[in-house]
Amino acid sequence: MKNNDKIKEELERLSPFLLRQKDKPEGFEVPKDYFKSLPDFVLEKVAEKPAFTQEQSPNWLDNLTVLFQSFFQPRYVLAVASVALLLVAGIYFSSSSETNQPLAEAILGELSDDVLHSYVSDNIVEFELSLFEEQLAGNFGESFPTPELDGEEELLDELLDDLSIEELEDLL
Repeated sequence: MKNNDKIKEELERLSPFLLRQKDKPEGFEVPKDYFKSLPDFVLEKVAEKPAFTQEQSPNWLDNLTVLFQSFFQPRYVLAVASVALLLVAGIYFSSSSETNQPLAEAILGELSDDVLHSYVSDNIVEFELSLFEEQLAGNFGESFPTPELDGEEELLDELLDDLSIEELEDLL
């Protein structure tokens, strides 16, 4: 009993509203005769709404407004925004490759022939043979000239004759 009294005193001190709520019966209170008057109230609200008539049919402007509003739903807006983003990115990247070409030519134009020659010599294994063939074909105006030799031995002999003794020592 002592505990109950202490709890009531503490509850009254902290929150008198909760103490008063305990004394009230559980559940909700509804106004008197609420459920008897509810059907009539609903029927009145339904009767207030005018019936759809031919004279009140939506005009073409209303139909157009509804159509535009349907396009601004998130799924359509996101789809259109995605397509627009892809188009802009495609146009940007396709035009940027054309604009980078003069920039590369300007940078290479500033380098001396000695620097370019040393770079190519140091990294000759990285280049494909077709690049050299295309470059030489552009310089000569025709395809890459190949020596007309009868066999591989003659080709090797010609290449060995062109090498100096220092180059041969470097190879070995």
